[in-house]
This record gives sequence, structure tokens and C-alpha cells, in this order.
Amino acid sequence: MLLTLTAGLPLALSAMLILTIDLFTELPPAISLAYEPAEAGVMLKPPRNAKTDRLVSWRAILYVLTQGGVIEALAALLGFFMVFQHYGIRAGDLVATKYFQGTGSPDMPVFPGCMHLADQSHGGSGMPLGSVCYTSAEQDRVLRQAQTCYFALLTTAQMAHVWLCKARTASVWRHGIFRNDMTIWGVIIEACLIIAIIFPPFMNDFLTSHPFPPKFWALTLVAPAALFLWQEGRKLYVQRHPHSFIARYIHW
Repeated sequence: MLLTLTAGLPLALSAMLILTIDLFTELPPAISLAYEPAEAGVMLKPPRNAKTDRLVSWRAILYVLTQGGVIEALAALLGFFMVFQHYGIRAGDLVATKYFQGTGSPDMPVFPGCMHLADQSHGGSGMPLGSVCYTSAEQDRVLRQAQTCYFALLTTAQMAHVWLCKARTASVWRHGIFRNDMTIWGVIIEACLIIAIIFPPFMNDFLTSHPFPPKFWALTLVAPAALFLWQEGRKLYVQRHPHSFIARYIHW
């Protein structure tokens, strides 16, 4: 939304897809954390001061806004722009554009040799950059695919992140991956919801989703890998340097 307001980019997520995250895909894994066993060493810490120690601290908020959230958003934006590039649209062409803004977007200018979606080969190679002249309906279809790719990368990143944020200081391996059966079921339910939102045609019409080129599903590995390296690397560093700047301000 901030990129749309500041740079005029098309919305990376439609309103309906945002609602599916808030009301459906996020809930099962989040609820499962209520059944999570205690982190190792938690009883060695003094009781929380209810007047000064908040359950949602400023460091936790900082982690969401500047670390975990940024990694997930950047990985999802990568897929968003790559879908546009697949259809012959550069990321720079989307800055302050009047196209790809929804069903009311004007048709793109027609020029000799320009291509429409129907002209795309079925080999998966995509469109040459700068060679397209999409109609309003075609722009809406491409936009929906890009938004759905963003949605898929974001939600699959959240599926991975729920395993990594169960413990503040203990490694995910030390804390245990399969100690909470509810998280396993929560992630399975979320995966089923993602499939149900993206692939059935009747859901596409209602939720403004659209299946995107299959090759971009490989990007679902980017955010989990980055989150794992950041989380586990941060925890290891804090264990070795408990009085460092990261331990005091970055470590949530």
C-alpha cells in the first residue's frame, strides 16, 4: 500500500486477498501457538513486571516491522514483479502507471508487432519486454496473477515463520519442531486454504485470485530460507554476545 501511495505502483494485494489472510490463512497456525510447550530456561527468568513489561514489547513490534515482515514482503514483491516481467512488463514501467489498476484501466497503446495474452506461447518463456499492448481485461488478468503470486509467497512464508518464532532465544532445533501437533495441523489447514483460494475457478471470481505460471512456485523457498538464516543467526549471535547492540535492541 505504501508503494502504491508513494510510487504509483499497482496494489500488490487486492482487498479480498488481504481479507483471506486476516480471516483465514493466518488463524490456524496462530491459534496453534496457544498449545506450544514452554521455551527452555523460561523458569530461570524473573516474573514479568505487569506495569513495565508488555506482552507486545517495542522490540517485538520492531521485529515485525523491520525484520520478519520486511523479509516476507521483499520475497513476495520479488514474485509480484517477476510475474509482470514474464508478461513483458518491466518493474520500472509500473511506477506511476495508469495501467494495471483494475478493471477500469485504459487499453495500452497498440503499435506494429505488439502482442496480446493470446499471442503468448505455451512453452512458458513469457513475453519479450516492451512488446505488449494489453487490453483492460488482459491487464486485469495479469494483475490478478501477480497479486496471487504475492499472496502465495507471503502465506507460505508465514507457514515457515511459525516454526521459527516459537522461541526467543533457543534454536528451532533445540526447542523442537514437532513438539506441538497443533502447529502441524495448523500449517496443513493453511496450505489447504491457500490451494482453495488460488485454484478453483469459482473462488477466482469471488476472491480476485488467478493461478500464476507454475515456475514461480519455486520462489516459495526464498522467504523461508532468508527467515531461517536471520532467525537462527540472530539467536546464535545473541547467545555468544549477550550484551551486544543486537541483544539489547534487535533481539525481540
